[in-house]
Amino acid sequence: MSGQYHVDDRESLVAAVLDDLAGPVLLVDPDIRLLAAVAEHGATAETLPSLQVFAREDVLKTVRDDFLVSTLLGDLLETEAVELRVLPSPTPNTLFVTEDALSAVVSADGGVSALGSEDGEFVTDAHDTYSGQYETAESFDLRTPGRERILETLADRLGEPSAETVEAALATLADRPDGGEVDGVALSLLTVAYHEGQLYEVSRWGEDIGMASKATFSRTKTDLEDEGYVTTEKVPVDVGRPRQRLLLTEGTATDDDAAARLAEIALSI
Repeated sequence: MSGQYHVDDRESLVAAVLDDLAGPVLLVDPDIRLLAAVAEHGATAETLPSLQVFAREDVLKTVRDDFLVSTLLGDLLETEAVELRVLPSPTPNTLFVTEDALSAVVSADGGVSALGSEDGEFVTDAHDTYSGQYETAESFDLRTPGRERILETLADRLGEPSAETVEAALATLADRPDGGEVDGVALSLLTVAYHEGQLYEVSRWGEDIGMASKATFSRTKTDLEDEGYVTTEKVPVDVGRPRQRLLLTEGTATDDDAAARLAEIALSI
């Protein structure tokens, strides 16, 4: 590992540093932008060292509230490539640390750098200090299913077209600065309405994978109805109360712009 990197963006930095390191790698005090870069790199990397993320609680909560980042990070958590724990107080620098390597992250107008230390004793002391703190730190529950699981289970439960629409909608949000604010429940409901599926099925699916409770799906459906985007019709069943089929109201979206339009509406809810 050279330990010295200067690149244009954080994802390039994450890729360069992690490609040089053998896990476990301790990432100490990252900000939301660096964690987003970890999530984005992990989504495409062929290999990834075991990464122990030691971050402040406010940063982790911000990640939790960003649907795009949290679902990508959720993929890494579900494969145990990444672990999250709460850093009790800020550190002087953001660090990548292993038993024999350390790089401090430095941002500037011209890009972002990782500057390595060649002092073996300093690296060892830093690793021992932070790894010791990490071992006793509180785990953080992201409470977000991974994106792959969302798409795979949605396809299994509500059909491949629904999963394709959600995937396309998320792709339209990836380059928007506010894209992570999308409401995943609203997007799921709008998608199922576009494909004329049932409220019962989508809410049961969402609860089963840990996205949200059935009550949250029901409340969000009511919000979408109140805003004039969604309506319902009764579906008779052999036993019990009729179920509700979700439908988009006329003019809400066309086949030509469905994914982008549904994503835009889900951002506004």
